[in-house]
Amino acid sequence: MRQPAVHLAAILALALGACAPQPSDPDETLADSVAEVEAVADALWDYFLEKDLSLRVTEGLPIESLPQLSLAETQADATHAAELLDRLDAVDLSALTHEDFLTARVVRRDLEFVIAFEASYWNELSLSPYISLYTWRRVGTVLATHPLTTPEGARRYSSLLGDYVRLLAQHLAKVESQAERGIWLPRAAIPGTIAMLEGFRDQFAAQRTLESERVETLDAASLADLEVELEGRADEIVAGYDALIELLSGEYSELAPETVGASQFEGGEAHYRRMARYFTTLDLEPEEIHELGLKRVGEISDAMREIREEVGFTGTREAFHDMLRTDPRFVASDAEEVEDRYRGHIALMEERIGDYFVALPEAPYDVRRLSPAEEVNSTFGYYKPPDSIEPTGYYNYNGSKLDERSQVTARSLIFHELLPGHHFQVALQYENDSLHPYRRYSYFGAFTEGWAEYASSLGEEMGLFEDPYDRYGRLIMEIFLATRLVVDTGMGTMGWSLEEARDYMRANVFQSETQIATETLRYATRPGQALAYRLGYEKIWELRRKAESELGDAFDIREFHAIVIGSGNLPMTVLAEHVDWWVDSLQRGAEEELGASREE
Repeated sequence: MRQPAVHLAAILALALGACAPQPSDPDETLADSVAEVEAVADALWDYFLEKDLSLRVTEGLPIESLPQLSLAETQADATHAAELLDRLDAVDLSALTHEDFLTARVVRRDLEFVIAFEASYWNELSLSPYISLYTWRRVGTVLATHPLTTPEGARRYSSLLGDYVRLLAQHLAKVESQAERGIWLPRAAIPGTIAMLEGFRDQFAAQRTLESERVETLDAASLADLEVELEGRADEIVAGYDALIELLSGEYSELAPETVGASQFEGGEAHYRRMARYFTTLDLEPEEIHELGLKRVGEISDAMREIREEVGFTGTREAFHDMLRTDPRFVASDAEEVEDRYRGHIALMEERIGDYFVALPEAPYDVRRLSPAEEVNSTFGYYKPPDSIEPTGYYNYNGSKLDERSQVTARSLIFHELLPGHHFQVALQYENDSLHPYRRYSYFGAFTEGWAEYASSLGEEMGLFEDPYDRYGRLIMEIFLATRLVVDTGMGTMGWSLEEARDYMRANVFQSETQIATETLRYATRPGQALAYRLGYEKIWELRRKAESELGDAFDIREFHAIVIGSGNLPMTVLAEHVDWWVDSLQRGAEEELGASREE
């Protein structure tokens, strides 16, 4: 599935054409400031490009090592970040061009949190599925696709196997050290974590025998060395997984608390507040977020009731939801039907996209099913951006238990995941060569997830939710994300039990018991991350309404969208500054044009 693309430079040219220009003849102060910001951004880019597995895969660079989990590694990151932050502090930001200002703000925000993460090392539950799942998935992909056509490639593969052994040992050491400090996985999360570990262990075990086509050009001596190394390391890797499984299956599971929430552990409340700010990129306290969630859940519930009345349903909310779960219109018989539905919804969006956007990403997009190991701990699925291994952006969906996965939300969901949601924003960012490399791959959850939700909501004004059931499906997604604001903060800082959180979700969301169970465990073990979706959505809509109000007839929806995503992924506070700058520039340009016409 692919559409003709316009280079992102065209977006900016169209969107910023009316803006007042930044200084084109910088003085020595400007030149020095710009050079230092770029130097700090270069240093941070080089540092993480060397260490970040996903970045190296995306850039098509050889994978020479796997990520490590030690406290020493976290401390080294913080020390390096502090040194770079000192350099950035000396820069006169007022002397920068707008894009360099954005770079400085993005880099500062990341450096501050790299430093802050050192304080969260022991409180982060790194082994929980919603954190370590991504590590094991990426490691598996790297090993399965690593080139073995040369002796050097074989040696590097052997080194990666050694890193894999060390990474598993570091996970074990951290879990044991956390237990000594009184920090545990919630007892309810342990079975799912064990199932995840077993799945990835078995997945790796299946790779012990290398396919002949991967090594067909390798000389006999190198191949023999590789086979010996693989056999020995494979035993160690399987043993590493087994050690983690054994730990969690033994006394650990009996001592782990039934209670949940970061605040129950020493340093946990500060950790929660730190992670909430990190994921939302907003200066909001959990108490504020909780109250906003309660308000939004009430508003969306009222809107859902109005649609039930519109379609003439006279039964209870629960009865209506039961109908949506079982009516053949909303139940897919198999994975092929799921994919056909998704692609049909995307085709409708493609017909209208030109009215709201001036460019499409060059990278193609499509849908595919998750692996069995991933489906165990995934409520829905996830978007995987294009990279050097897979140039297509995929929405990887959960195809298990389809009788529990009503397709009434499919249209809203696929707009969120692909077009004009995640794929549209992420792929355009990756393809934007005008951005500093660090900014091309920056990621802020509130921006990415907030944009995807905002993009999905555009379907209503595009006329793609005219059917009341599609609109209801959109509200199902909205209320689900709004309840996260309540439940995540409730468990994180307010002492809510897992059952209280599940009761609240049961009373308000459409999702099944299985989905509610996995979602609440996600919030309990990865605090703050789930807040990003709704809060980012709220902020983008707030900025749009403000721009519409201030610009009046001069507001152009296509230019607004180009501004929001045209400068890459930004913290929400920085995005607000960016949109304000755009509005001010347009207003100044209009005033100058009016003044010139009066002089004539």
